[in-house]
Amino acid sequence: MAATLLFGLVPALQATRADMVSAVKGDTGARTRSRASSALVVVQMALSLLLLISSGLFLRSLQGATRIDPGFDDPAHLVLASVGPGLQGYDETRSGAFLDRLLEDVAALSEVRAVGLSDRVPLGLSGWGRSVEIPGYEFSEGELQSLSYARVSEGYLEALGVSLVEGRTFSRQDDAPSPPRSSS
Repeated sequence: MAATLLFGLVPALQATRADMVSAVKGDTGARTRSRASSALVVVQMALSLLLLISSGLFLRSLQGATRIDPGFDDPAHLVLASVGPGLQGYDETRSGAFLDRLLEDVAALSEVRAVGLSDRVPLGLSGWGRSVEIPGYEFSEGELQSLSYARVSEGYLEALGVSLVEGRTFSRQDDAPSPPRSSS
């Protein structure tokens, strides 16, 4: 908006005040205005070229990012839905019951191979974070002292098609009050 006003309105106002007689006679005042107008046009062209190059580089980076293997099944075979029972006034108990029922109903559909829930979108920009403290270890300057995590349900990794390298997948017994279990 400011660029439009600066580079469009200022030359237009200057053009309405031009003294044509002086310009025809070759008066230096008209030349000065003409040079200032030419300088504004050059600056406008330079900024437009810079914006065009930056946009092209951004699009090339975005195109390259779409070719990166996300580590899960082809996204074309995944369905993502956002559900927020808390926004409808459900308390934690009712939300849990609603989400359990939702998982059961969706899993019962014949077209569905696997179903899972998470409170964060894979490769999304938002997430939960928590600081990390390791007894006896001193973090160096600039070293991250936090981790990001997402809460997921049973079947989440299977629904994404994530290959398990080691250990086991999540189960219903992996809830908040359960003690940590070994991977055997």
